Amino acid sequence: MRALIACVLFVAVAGQFRFPWWNGVKSDRHNGYTFEYHARHNLVVVRDSRACYLIKAHKNLHYDATQRNTVEDDIIKHIKEKDGLHRETHLHALSQFHDILEAGECARKFLYELDLVLPTAMHAATTTAGTTMGN
Repeated sequence: MRALIACVLFVAVAGQFRFPWWNGVKSDRHNGYTFEYHARHNLVVVRDSRACYLIKAHKNLHYDATQRNTVEDDIIKHIKEKDGLHRETHLHALSQFHDILEAGECARKFLYELDLVLPTAMHAATTTAGTTMGN
């Protein structure tokens, strides 16, 4: 029971403060959305005032600013069109990504997972997970 209380307190504290060194986090603001690249967990966390959107990403995505801007525009388009979005529970997201910082930042928000295949190179285009490229 003490371990559970300690974990809950840790998540609450992690949500209050930013630890950019902790997760290899790079942060951008773009069209009212905050994009955070959690390199350690290969995760992009997109936040607005009401929701968090989780996207699996390639570990090197956050290094290239030009690629980030292109990907961010595409992610915003998919969020607004609700293309590839599905509701996610906080417990399932924590067990899938093992990202305590994400859990703290998204604790009081709706949580969605966005099924996108993000590019690993600048010339690739993003697609929804259910489609195939070139067909």
